[in-house]
Amino acid sequence: MNRKQTTYLFIIFLFFILILSSANPVSGERDLQSIIDAAEPGEVVVVPSGVYYGPVVVDKPLHIIGEGYPVIDGRGLGDVLVINSSNVIVEGLKLVN
Repeated sequence: MNRKQTTYLFIIFLFFILILSSANPVSGERDLQSIIDAAEPGEVVVVPSGVYYGPVVVDKPLHIIGEGYPVIDGRGLGDVLVINSSNVIVEGLKLVN
């Protein structure tokens, strides 16, 4: 392989690394708190399967339904899911750590 081909392969490799790292950043691509915050009171919030990081605070009436038992990982930092409102229904979530 010549130098030009090696350079092209290196650029392609860096491009794929960039794409993969932006698709799943360390801070967590899946921000369940933002989804909860954006929901209107009384809304049904469907949470796709995957891993989300807590703590998550629910401060308005919502019906939260997990598809495929998404995981909320508290990372051992305390509460995983805090509910500060009445009329909150939570189904199909797995809370860990």
